[in-house]
Amino acid sequence: MRTIRQLFDLKGQVAIVTGGAAGIGAQMAYALGEAGAHLVLAARKIERCAEEADKMQRALSVEVMPARCDVAKAEEVDALYDQVMEKFGRVDILVNNSGATWGGALARI
Repeated sequence: MRTIRQLFDLKGQVAIVTGGAAGIGAQMAYALGEAGAHLVLAARKIERCAEEADKMQRALSVEVMPARCDVAKAEEVDALYDQVMEKFGRVDILVNNSGATWGGALARI
């Protein structure tokens, strides 16, 4: 019988997590990294991505790449894809987590 680790082994795969610098995105990225996936943390604030990537890089045995990307801008999404392909040569997983609430509760927006 296979273990949970074997069933969910992502070793060598590449995961892009938008909104991966904080909150749920960071938690999802960390879980994918625990399962062995190399990570790309993409968000509008590169400083937050770099800070979180540094933490994950120290805690996990995978490569973690911080990347600036505003997913509302097609040219930035294209640039992100190009950067990931240049570094890793593939994309296996996309967690499209980016989002924000501006000025109030989500239910009001």
